Amino acid sequence: MQPEILLCFEKQRLLEAFTAAVHEIMLLQQQQVTDIINDDDFSRFDLLLHLANERKELAKYAYLQHVDEHGC
Repeated sequence: MQPEILLCFEKQRLLEAFTAAVHEIMLLQQQQVTDIINDDDFSRFDLLLHLANERKELAKYAYLQHVDEHGC
């Protein structure tokens, strides 16, 4: 059994990266909804959202892999 790790800087960094990626998606979705309401071209967000979702997935799995490998 591993001793309890109270503070892991890498885990915190990875969690912050994941949180930032989720936040980016939320902002893009908010802007897209605003364009829908204003009857603007909301499809311009499709690629941006796709790329942001890819970054989020990479950040999520990096975090999960770290936690799994290091038990922190």
